[in-house]
Amino acid sequence: MNDLQAFEQDGLYGFMQNGKVVIKPQYDWADDFNEGMAIVNKHDKFGLIDKQSNIIIPFQYDSISYLSEDLLTVSKENKYGFINKLNEIVIPLEYDYCRCFDEGLAIVLKNNKWGFINKNNEIIIPLQYDYMGNLHEGLFKIKKSDKWGFINKFNEIIIPFQYDKVNNFCENLASVKKDNRWGFINKFNDVIIPVQYDYVDYFNNGLAYVEKDGKAFYINKQGEFVKDA
Repeated sequence: MNDLQAFEQDGLYGFMQNGKVVIKPQYDWADDFNEGMAIVNKHDKFGLIDKQSNIIIPFQYDSISYLSEDLLTVSKENKYGFINKLNEIVIPLEYDYCRCFDEGLAIVLKNNKWGFINKNNEIIIPLQYDYMGNLHEGLFKIKKSDKWGFINKFNEIIIPFQYDKVNNFCENLASVKKDNRWGFINKFNDVIIPVQYDYVDYFNNGLAYVEKDGKAFYINKQGEFVKDA
């Protein structure tokens, strides 16, 4: 174990390494170190410290993330935005929620609608969706007008909004729900495994756990029974 680990003592948090205390307990909450920084809480405010307990980001935020693509997601008074590691505001705290940047884009929420911005705070995908998932295998699961589908980062509809529920693509297949039954599609919206199951899980190493008519078992990507669960 090479990095510092948070520990709690008498209601306060500090850090130890290989069983030795390196930073004495002094924080109301602390996370483990990540790339030389740790998120800590003091007096109900969050900030970042380094391994010498020097304050990198002051304790002034209601929430804070780790660095992602040189920016940190922060919130104050229920508004979210982005700062750099010098604590300079890069994108104003004007959103109802923000996720971390990924491939130069961040998912944001404003007035109950989701969309994308870039690092210049330019809207790349209009804030028009009821929900947006994170990027998986090049696609985002999207909810619009109570139906689900998938788009790419260019806002092109890859899978039409026709399903009652969807899960992220995994091993090039996504589970979809229609009329209270589940099945699997590919990225061309071809039904690969019929929509017939009461419950399905993600594919992992070519197998997916499914339930049907009170029975639980595993299927392969051809929808064939492999073994009982």
